[in-house]
Amino acid sequence: MAFAGINYFAVIVAGFAAFGFGAIYYAVLAKPFTAATGLIQVKVDDGDENVDRTPLLVSLTGEIFMAWMLAGLIGHIGEVSIVTGLASGFFVWSGFILVPLVVNHRYQIMPWTLTFIDSGHWLGVVMLQGLIIGAFGT
Repeated sequence: MAFAGINYFAVIVAGFAAFGFGAIYYAVLAKPFTAATGLIQVKVDDGDENVDRTPLLVSLTGEIFMAWMLAGLIGHIGEVSIVTGLASGFFVWSGFILVPLVVNHRYQIMPWTLTFIDSGHWLGVVMLQGLIIGAFGT
């Protein structure tokens, strides 16, 4: 599937940038995040071969796919610019990420703290991706 006018280099950069943003974001918020999830924070030894790195691969792949879809959406709006990229990112987040996240967390009886942390992450992801895609243009 190919979208006319998509800058695939921008998509790859936006996907990797989103992945890096998430790594930093959750590293900074590790303690409140683990407290909100009820999980136990464990120290991971970088040399440990038993550590499952599948979530990292899924995250990176998903964020590249999100960037591709966001680029297609921005391209359909018309002019690809930083303004349309940021506006598109915000509208995608508010309508298609924030709402399901809030609904799911309420049914899962998760604390609002987790909702704020996770929704902040996804807002940062789509805004960063929109910025990069808009800046690179077509």
